[in-house]
Amino acid sequence: PSTCANTVRTLGYRWTETTGQLDLSSMPDIVYTSRSLVIPRFTLEPKGSVGERNVYNFTVETFITTSPNKAAYATAIVQVERSPVYVQMAVEDRVLTRGDVLVLDARESQDPDYPTSSG
Repeated sequence: PSTCANTVRTLGYRWTETTGQLDLSSMPDIVYTSRSLVIPRFTLEPKGSVGERNVYNFTVETFITTSPNKAAYATAIVQVERSPVYVQMAVEDRVLTRGDVLVLDARESQDPDYPTSSG
């Protein structure tokens, strides 16, 4: 840090997502002018199938608040991949006799990327 008298040490921050998939300024739940960027759950979308990755590029601009034209930049690349769906059976083992009705219940199954309420 500078030891010069009257030196302003207050930094400003501005985050952007540069692939064009997210406009942070239009998302009221995201503060894009702080030193940390917090993205809410389920904001970043995976692509089609397991193994495909959706890429987001986040750039932070850091500047002295009294001289915003003097800035430094850093970039973070985030890759989002779809999670595998899992199946959960209500009753996994049972003994049946010929003629018994069989009911298979998989309603507790989930897609972790798009969760639903139980039942």
